[in-house]
Amino acid sequence: MNLIENLKTKYSYLICFIAASSWSLLVPVIPIYVLFLGASQFEIGLLGGFDSIAYVFASLLSILISRYISLKKLLISSILLSGLSCILFTFIKNPYEAILIIILRGFSTGFFWPIIEALLSKDFKIEEKKTISKFTLSWSIGAIFGSSLSGPLMEFFNLKQIFYLTGFPFIFLSLISIFLIEEERKEIKGENIIDIEYEKILKLKDAWLLSLIYGFLLGIIFYLFPAYIEIIGFSQIFIGATIFSFFIFRALFFWIYQKISIKYATEIGLSLCGLGFLNIFLIKNPILIILGSSLIGIGSSIIYSISLKMIFSNIKNEAIILTGFFEAILAIGFLLGPLIGGLLAEKNLVYPYLMGFLISIFSIILLNMRRINWLGK
Repeated sequence: MNLIENLKTKYSYLICFIAASSWSLLVPVIPIYVLFLGASQFEIGLLGGFDSIAYVFASLLSILISRYISLKKLLISSILLSGLSCILFTFIKNPYEAILIIILRGFSTGFFWPIIEALLSKDFKIEEKKTISKFTLSWSIGAIFGSSLSGPLMEFFNLKQIFYLTGFPFIFLSLISIFLIEEERKEIKGENIIDIEYEKILKLKDAWLLSLIYGFLLGIIFYLFPAYIEIIGFSQIFIGATIFSFFIFRALFFWIYQKISIKYATEIGLSLCGLGFLNIFLIKNPILIILGSSLIGIGSSIIYSISLKMIFSNIKNEAIILTGFFEAILAIGFLLGPLIGGLLAEKNLVYPYLMGFLISIFSIILLNMRRINWLGK
């Protein structure tokens, strides 16, 4: 019995690991797959845009639906939907059919992350640093594992076979989740909880801004960067290695950031992202491209950790309200990044990375201007 209870306690982190492994494995696969189907850089960016629109809608919808359907049922449904979307990719014939599947995937991930975060938020009250550390490490290590497989799998397997390899684990996970996830029982009290949490939403402006920037910058890396590396002539193993370097340095600094105190952490995180994008914009040397990807991984880990801590620290009532809004803001960034970046890439392939640099620097200026205004009040 103790073993079962212990497994149930750690199962949420295991889900994060497996889900992140499968999704990160597909980071370079999806853009390259639609590229082979004849997609332009703009159409690849458009694909990322539709993914993010579905994600935003699902994240906000999770707030409302969770008042009528348990978090357990919603989580299992989202996992199953992810598996089905992976398998359906194998049936598409052109980039526009891929849009329908990517919307389905956007819905699945848009439901998944706010629900997992809501389930874990109760642990944050007991062990603050450990909860954030376990959560960020579980999905970021999963991302490392998945990205380390993407290059070799693309070399030795048909891309359609990779979609099957990622889809079936989700289906299996949805089945065992029926037994290992606790059913949430809650009472909706007479007070208007949504209005109470809405007041907090208005106060967490820095958290929302950092979430937006994080999503914007990573949208460029996840949706446009793999196809860019393919176009300039590098191998698919190198593409996998580049994405892997991003994931491993992000995970490493998720762990380091929870262990130490960094002064001016926000500015440092944004500066590292800016340097990474500037490096990719200026240089086509393979080692320096990997260095740029690594710097973005380090900087983004700091930005994400700061914003997530702000959110968890302010949860008192229904966690899904703030976590749903948090994931929706992230997704808006993931929408704007590849959409605007894709338009710029039609003019010049390196323009999205110049934009990433400028956004990072402008964000530092904006955040410091806000702080000066607060000090003056």
